[in-house]
Amino acid sequence: DGLRVWREFPEREDQKFGHSGEASMLPERGWSVPEKPFDVFLSFNFLEHQPRPDVMLKAIWNNLAEDGMGLVTVPSLEYILEKESYYELIRDHIAYYTFDTLRALLNHCGFEVLEEEMINRDTLSMVVRKTAMPEDGKMEQDDLAGLERAASGVQTTSKCLEAETGAQKEHAEKTAKAQREDAADAGIITPLTDGYAVVTGEIRTLTERLKQEGRRLAMWGASHQGFTLASTSGLGESLAYIIDSAPFKQGRFAPASHVPIVAPDHYFEEPVDAVLIVAPGYTDEIAGIIKTKFGAGVEVMTLRTNRIEQL
Repeated sequence: DGLRVWREFPEREDQKFGHSGEASMLPERGWSVPEKPFDVFLSFNFLEHQPRPDVMLKAIWNNLAEDGMGLVTVPSLEYILEKESYYELIRDHIAYYTFDTLRALLNHCGFEVLEEEMINRDTLSMVVRKTAMPEDGKMEQDDLAGLERAASGVQTTSKCLEAETGAQKEHAEKTAKAQREDAADAGIITPLTDGYAVVTGEIRTLTERLKQEGRRLAMWGASHQGFTLASTSGLGESLAYIIDSAPFKQGRFAPASHVPIVAPDHYFEEPVDAVLIVAPGYTDEIAGIIKTKFGAGVEVMTLRTNRIEQL
């Protein structure tokens, strides 16, 4: 008979779901959250928004049956860096995870990772099972090693410090730490800046060509990727509008670039000559809609990773 939904956010590790002061908007009268533990939990691209993901996961752990299972997905930092996709970063993602850091967090909060994989090209997925909660302050050696790899991005050794003592050793340790931090920063920042340079070059080439030809451009996809591109690459200055099929986005404006967001049928009121699709996962479907509804005369393109391709 469908899902029963209530509003509640884990504010405390010992919070009992559905029976705390934080629970509200319970469904129809005569129904309440069962007292027994839950068997399974799902967290779809939600953990990256949490300022205290450990509190959230430990609260789930306390509301889960023994050997309870879960499925957790988050955006992949590894994908973003590998593909140099700077436009995948958005401000309401407080944290980005790698396989190592997500696994370490889940282990620290009492979950064993049974399966892990990359799905939908850019998302980490882990199937977990509730296990014994580790002692406070204790972390498995493998998790510590994984966090070290994620934090530094380089292999380091302390052998060069063994012969040092006193002030020399302290100075050497500070120097080694600074070098690790610089390497970590370079490992994260360099792919993003390189990607920004490539993408803005692609956008500039496209918009200058269309301007010389006297043709108008729209973008399809009021997504975080599209918003970032419009506001950081100069694309927004060349767009007539942004098309999106979601009614709740229509009639609004893109943040920062202030480009209007319209329904697909707006094309017939204000035709354009070219459409750039920025809606990962829906590119082929949208391209088919454009060619069917708008006609073969409209140039259709998409951004794949950091290159614009004709469709």
